Amino acid sequence: MDIFHIENLNFTYPLLEQKALQDVSFTVKKGEFLTIFGPSGCGKTTLISHLKPSLTPHGSKDGTILFNGIPIDSLDMRTEAAKIGYIFQHPDEQIVTDKVWHEIAFGLENLGKPQDYIRRSVSEMASYLDIGHLFHRNVSSLSGGEKQLLNLASVLAMHPDVIILDEPTSQLDPIHATQFLDVIAKLNRDLGITIIMIDHRLEDILPMSDRALLLEDGKIGCLSSPKDVCLHLANTKHSLLKSVPSGIQIFAEINPEHMPLTTGKARLQLEEVFCNPHPQAVTFPSPNKHEDTHIVLKAKNLSFRYQKHGADILKHLTMQIPRGSFYTILGANGAGKSTLLSLIAKVNKPYTGKLTVHGSVATLPQNPQSLFLKQTVWDDLHTVCQDDEKIRTLAQKTNIETIFEHHPYDISGGQMQLVALTKVLLTDPEILLLDEPTKGLDAESKLRLANILKSLIEQGVTVIVVSHDVEFCAQHAQMCAMMFDGSLISEADTRSFFSSNYVYTTSANKIARTIQPNAITVEDVLTLWNNYQQNAETLSY
Repeated sequence: MDIFHIENLNFTYPLLEQKALQDVSFTVKKGEFLTIFGPSGCGKTTLISHLKPSLTPHGSKDGTILFNGIPIDSLDMRTEAAKIGYIFQHPDEQIVTDKVWHEIAFGLENLGKPQDYIRRSVSEMASYLDIGHLFHRNVSSLSGGEKQLLNLASVLAMHPDVIILDEPTSQLDPIHATQFLDVIAKLNRDLGITIIMIDHRLEDILPMSDRALLLEDGKIGCLSSPKDVCLHLANTKHSLLKSVPSGIQIFAEINPEHMPLTTGKARLQLEEVFCNPHPQAVTFPSPNKHEDTHIVLKAKNLSFRYQKHGADILKHLTMQIPRGSFYTILGANGAGKSTLLSLIAKVNKPYTGKLTVHGSVATLPQNPQSLFLKQTVWDDLHTVCQDDEKIRTLAQKTNIETIFEHHPYDISGGQMQLVALTKVLLTDPEILLLDEPTKGLDAESKLRLANILKSLIEQGVTVIVVSHDVEFCAQHAQMCAMMFDGSLISEADTRSFFSSNYVYTTSANKIARTIQPNAITVEDVLTLWNNYQQNAETLSY
């Protein structure tokens, strides 16, 4: 039986002519795991917001949406709240109370459930999701991953039929993201809860999905099994092919008939194709290092805490960065990465140690909405620059010129990132701080971002990026550093950094490490394959 039936759904935002959704028709079966993906701004969030009436945006809508055979607009608020769970991209947007236990109980209290029922459900969900140790904690003290698990527990306590998730792992480090997705898969597998998820982390999500829906310009581009959708992307040379699992990308070139969804299967399959002769070692190029030795940032023994008697967030941190560097900082949620950026930007001050920064600094924060002040994108950009030609030139590079008249809050998360980046770059900074800049971006937008950053670096701008996107860092950064427990524990050029890590590395490295340990990108593996083929052909003569 279908839990959702969507037929000829059309939607247009106020004051806009272009439809955000165009004749969208599909069904979702009970107990299904459906992944929705597509380019930034294609209408993914707009689509899933129509599946929960209280979140549907204002605008012109027509078409049919049935939930369990009933028109969704006719659902009463109690039924919608209990049966249709929704997890937001930003964990803090969903949390309404101060204590973990109260947050889990909040929805049940609003439904008027008896106290003994609430106590039983709250304890059951805390135990099932293994967050009992957080039970009496203040919500403000939780990490991003813990907050998302709390949001999930709050939704799950109401026993929903379906859980809809809008990029729930976008602010989580790779390890916590994998753990969160494992929980989602378990809910789908063990409890039969229908899962509808938007996420750009397709490496982990597609293998656990029953079907995948590709949305393009508000229309369905492809809807099928994950493998068939990936085959469609490969056959059409689609730009989003670079968003799918690395094993798919590799074998789309090596053997399109056998494209493995998981990293483990891709590794075994690659070992089979590299049989005889054994591949010769390949020397891969290292990222171009900027020759400028002038140090623009120097930190020595920095320590910082938010409260006078609280725990140290940064602990005796020491680092230095030369001008014109593309420097990325990785690490788990709560390691102190964003706090470090706040010190560099002089938002906060260390209580011990010395920090020297040479040059003007601009910051793209984790939440780009904090930068928006006006009713349209165009007016917002004018708050930092009055030169129309300069705005249009930069907007063309960031691909936002088509959304000048949109309200900054009515665009997709990926578009918000690009608008905020444009606004920051209009200030002509000498040091650019980016906190999770690839959040919500599709593969093509990430490449556009990388090209912009490389152009800035050529002009002598220093770029410091905090990121959980190991694939982006591996492809484009010059130097990578790992933060742990408030300290910088390692630093190396990008290839050395990822090839020496065992878990905190790229999928391509996990796939190819038994054959070539220093291969860290899909392009590296394909270079290795091309060399192998050439050597095999030579030996055959």
